[in-house]
Amino acid sequence: MISRKAKIFAVRAALVASLGGLLMGFDLGVVTGALPQLKTEMSLSSNELGLVVSVMILGALLGSLIGGFICDLIGRWGTIMLTSVLFSLGGTLLSLAETVGMLYVGRFLVGMGIAFSCVADVSYLSEVAHKHYRGSMVSAYELMVAVGILFAFLIGYMFRDVEEGWRYMFAIGILLAILQAVLMFSMPESPKWLAFKEKTSEARKVLSLSSGADDAMVEEMLNEMKIEILEAGKVDTLSLFTHWRPQFFISIFLVLIQQSTGNGVVLAFAPEIIESIEKSSFVLTSIDSQYKTAVMLGLLKAFSTGIVIYKIDSIGRRKLVLFGSFFSALSLLILCLAYVPVTDKFSFAEVLIGCSGLVTAYSVSFGPVTWVVTAELFPPPLRGRALGLSQLMNWISSFVISAVFLDMMNIWGGFITFGCYFVSTCMGFAFLYKFLPETRGKNPE
Repeated sequence: MISRKAKIFAVRAALVASLGGLLMGFDLGVVTGALPQLKTEMSLSSNELGLVVSVMILGALLGSLIGGFICDLIGRWGTIMLTSVLFSLGGTLLSLAETVGMLYVGRFLVGMGIAFSCVADVSYLSEVAHKHYRGSMVSAYELMVAVGILFAFLIGYMFRDVEEGWRYMFAIGILLAILQAVLMFSMPESPKWLAFKEKTSEARKVLSLSSGADDAMVEEMLNEMKIEILEAGKVDTLSLFTHWRPQFFISIFLVLIQQSTGNGVVLAFAPEIIESIEKSSFVLTSIDSQYKTAVMLGLLKAFSTGIVIYKIDSIGRRKLVLFGSFFSALSLLILCLAYVPVTDKFSFAEVLIGCSGLVTAYSVSFGPVTWVVTAELFPPPLRGRALGLSQLMNWISSFVISAVFLDMMNIWGGFITFGCYFVSTCMGFAFLYKFLPETRGKNPE
């Protein structure tokens, strides 16, 4: 029986640590509203605008590469506080920018903050949570990412006609970062990280606070952690490619499969996809259309993720991922068929159903579950590095798929483009069906 004290701590930890997800979503989405004003007020060229967007990915790549090592070295709490510093510095440079160089540096720092946040917040949530609702707590991070994106779109819409409104948009990110740091200051470090660092008395205090259990139960939980760490044996980064190789390959392929569904490009280019069914060439639509379509799919993503939070620990990780990959493939098939010109126009209804179905399928499976599974596949001493390298692969694959999407649509059209995603998703389903284990409530070893 889970005590009331443990439930209160779980809610508190989920809300505070998940603010990193809100920051991530906000900084991913806020640039959409800022770009039109930046182009006009700072006279930026198309290449400079593109760099303002893409330099964040470079920061995220570097952050993913080193974030896991930092998280395992200084702890989850310390790394989360570091993300608040990076988000604050980046937001300050962006809001006060007088040159395009300041924009580049600000976006680079924000990208690093996003990568650090993905690693540290997920590790923290998975380690402070009771095993019976660990999945729900980690999934709260993904929900906050969706909420952050929606919030960014709304802020962009509010300041769209304000002179230098882009400065206010970026400045709001500073306030969110400060809020996370202030609230996180009262939260304890991860008990599993403390146990790994042999800070037994501190780990005992955190377990007592987070579980609400009596002294005997706390000692039992602490002993279980020590056994888990001992069973993991000596862990270094090379052990990911030796002893933990099966888990590492599963985590990498899980990231690649989630990107190969095309969910990212559907969210990013939804207005252009819908517009493409009525035009012979693949061209950009109006800003208003981008807002309406993105907000609609963003609402759907947030709603779907919110529902799965309550079911992930009862249904299990494996079933949700298989369900999501199957219906992602079905939605992609609908999108393929939508681009078969039965008449002189493609089917608007099929495209809308396909896009909505894909976003929903992803949001109840890969979105929240990928990082839950990755965290549960590895022991605490190695968790940060495993999440960091998985994030690195996630950003690389996301960048490649997004970079070639418009060219694929222009050259091959929607039928072949979404057909490629359909085939890769079907192959991914077969791989996951054969190799993906159920990680709920199990020891990584």
